[in-house]
Amino acid sequence: MKKVYHNPFEEHPVTSCYHYIAFPCSVIQANAGDQTEKWLCSKYINCYFKPSSREHKFIISIMDGWSSSDAINIYQQINFSKEMFGTLKLDPILIIKKALLYGCYPTGSCSRQILFPTQENTDEPLYDHVISGFDDINKRLFMHGFSKGVYQHFDVPYETYVRSLIENQKRNITLHLWKYNPNADYTLNFSKIAADLNDYITSQNSKPQYQGPRSFGLQACSDFGMFVNQEFHQIDSLCVKSFLEHKHCMLIRMQYLFKEGVVKQAAVAAAESVSQLSEQVKKFYESGMGDQMSKLIMKTVAIEKNYLPGVLADIQAI
Repeated sequence: MKKVYHNPFEEHPVTSCYHYIAFPCSVIQANAGDQTEKWLCSKYINCYFKPSSREHKFIISIMDGWSSSDAINIYQQINFSKEMFGTLKLDPILIIKKALLYGCYPTGSCSRQILFPTQENTDEPLYDHVISGFDDINKRLFMHGFSKGVYQHFDVPYETYVRSLIENQKRNITLHLWKYNPNADYTLNFSKIAADLNDYITSQNSKPQYQGPRSFGLQACSDFGMFVNQEFHQIDSLCVKSFLEHKHCMLIRMQYLFKEGVVKQAAVAAAESVSQLSEQVKKFYESGMGDQMSKLIMKTVAIEKNYLPGVLADIQAI
């Protein structure tokens, strides 16, 4: 077995607000290479706003984040009770190392307090993470996750990681294994892109997900803008970052579709304006200027309402 090994992993993916979007994006971007823009073209189109949520008010709408339905990543699971792990004398580190060598990316939850004993207590005792490699010389795993809201890389000692798997509130030890498919087909599904874009423009969600009251698409952006003006103190940095990343992903989409001859240059110019405005939104947030921030968000809504119907028509004409 190799002494030091790591699978490809992008530490600065195009979106990294939350683990469930950052982990698959890091894996796919690192493996897809020049196919990444094509993959992104059909992802992260819709969004929602839920003012009652404490930490997830503005979110990029995600379904099948790992793209398993498109066979871009293949999923397997290892799930045993902690007692069974002990009875069978299973070695979690050996299992993880063999999974990594097979090309899998193990993800799961473990004790936050054991991994980061010097950090302040948090309301979330479990730590979501993805593992990309190992170092048998120094007995460490290469782990990625969030610390104080920042997506980071960590080297975790084997013994510490095993303790964090066992000494927590969960009854089982569960490892979710995601294996990138090197033969993945990235052919664009224009019908799917059109359906998602139509949802965004018409402020609806036709997918069977997200129970409970919230707004979608352009209405979500508008609601976010009004909420910022009225309840600025309830907005956090991840909410603003999610808004910025949504606009950046829309720009990548327009750039790719223009390169493929699907949309016009004007669509790219409009998306660039929106992306630039979202950068200013972030600056106003950091300066505590909620009223200016709100005005810019509403300006992005006006621009997208003006140009996206034409983009949808161009896609539907294919």
